[in-house]
Amino acid sequence: MSIRLQGNGKGRITIGHIGDNSTFATLSIRRLGSRIELISELTAYLPSGNYLTNELARELAEGEDECVAISTDMEWAAQDELRVMDIEITKDPSGWPEALITHFDKAHRAFAYSSAITQEAALIAAE
Repeated sequence: MSIRLQGNGKGRITIGHIGDNSTFATLSIRRLGSRIELISELTAYLPSGNYLTNELARELAEGEDECVAISTDMEWAAQDELRVMDIEITKDPSGWPEALITHFDKAHRAFAYSSAITQEAALIAAE
């Protein structure tokens, strides 16, 4: 599957997709203060060229570990919906828990890098 939607205009970050090119479930997240909201949606491409979208689940997590655990249950529920519709399940880029772990790891590395750059700039400015 080759769908790539990073942001969706709702303050969310799309984490991954399961399904096929015309019918798929999407997991997205967004920060709400100290909590993380997870949203799964089912999208079907119609012959008319339009998309039909239906929210499957919406959950709040207190932290990243809880977020990964919730995403596991959400992925299984989304797979059940796709199986009922006889949709072949492929995962892009991987399963939702694995994609979340990768997302959080990248975010931590980016934060560490930007903190190091800021600290280095402050040291240079102090000289």
